[in-house]
Amino acid sequence: MRVGYWNIRGRAEPIRMMLEYLGIDYERKDYDMPNLGATSIEAYMKLEWFQQKWNMGLDHPNIPYIIDGDTKISQTVAVMKYIARKGDRALTPKTEQEIINAQVAEGAVLDIWLPFYGMVYHPEYENMRPGYLEKLPDTFGALEKVLGKRKWLAGDNLTYVDFQMNEVLDHIELNCKTVFDNFPNIKNYKTAFFSQEKIKAYRESSRFKKWPLYAPAAAWGGKNEDKGTSF
Repeated sequence: MRVGYWNIRGRAEPIRMMLEYLGIDYERKDYDMPNLGATSIEAYMKLEWFQQKWNMGLDHPNIPYIIDGDTKISQTVAVMKYIARKGDRALTPKTEQEIINAQVAEGAVLDIWLPFYGMVYHPEYENMRPGYLEKLPDTFGALEKVLGKRKWLAGDNLTYVDFQMNEVLDHIELNCKTVFDNFPNIKNYKTAFFSQEKIKAYRESSRFKKWPLYAPAAAWGGKNEDKGTSF
C-alpha cells in the first residue's frame, strides 16, 4: 500500500499509525511541501504533486491518498475508514452505538483541531495564544466528560477516530506541555493510546518523523519546535 502526502505529519499521520498498528506494510510517498508566500505560482505548480494529481486515477485528487492494488482513495476520513476495515475490521466500531459515537467524534476532532490549526497559521499567533488558553474549558470540556464515561471515543474498542483525535491532541500538547493538566481523563486517554505496543514502537523508530507538523508557512509547527513552547 502506498500513502501519499506532504513531507509533514499533518493529516496523514493517523493513517500511518493505523497501518503500523495493524501491521500492514506500506510505502511513504512524501511530496515536497510548498512554502506558501515564498513560492511563485509557476514554481508551485511545478511541484511533483501538482504535476501528478490529475493522472493518478483518484476521483477527487487530494492528499492524503492511498493506493492499495486497484483501490485508490483520497480524503482523510475515507482513507481511515478503509484501513479500519482491513485486518478483520479491527478498528471499526462493533455496535450501532459505537458507530454513532465514532461518527459524532469525527466532528469533535474538527471542533478541537480547527481553532488550534487556525491559530498556529495566523500571523498574530503569539497574540492569539492567551485567548486560546482562556477557552480551554470550552475546547476540551465535552471530550473530558465523554472520556469519563468510556475508554475510547466509540466505546470499549479502539477505532479509527481515536487515531485522528490523539494525533490532534499530540499537536496541541507539543505546543503547550501543560495543556491537559486540568483534564485528567484526556491525559489518561492520550497516555493509553500512545502506550499501545505497536504505536509506541513506531514512534520510537526511524520511520516516525516528529517534525514538522505543518507547512513552512505556519507560525508554529512548520519546523523543529523541540525547544518547547508553553503558555
